[in-house]
Amino acid sequence: LARARAFLLKALRPELGRLSSLGVPKDPKSVLQEVVQALGRPSPVYRTIDDRGPEHQRRFTVEALVNGEVLGLGTGWRKVDAQRVAAQQALEHLNAAPQ
Repeated sequence: LARARAFLLKALRPELGRLSSLGVPKDPKSVLQEVVQALGRPSPVYRTIDDRGPEHQRRFTVEALVNGEVLGLGTGWRKVDAQRVAAQQALEHLNAAPQ
């Protein structure tokens, strides 16, 4: 076990170093939260507007709202996935909108 561990650490050391220097990537929901707070706006709200399909294969559609305005729309097999897509779309909308 010790030899296997030593081998893996040696083989992966360059990649581990690169990854640790990049930091932990943030998901779009966290980034959107930070951006709207920096703009002095209220926190985003995620509203499920549709869910279709059988219980085991539900497809969710979610809106990302900031101050009551829909800035993004996302779909996914899980609510959190749909929220992430909606948050990413909202970020793209905010980056394109004049500040």
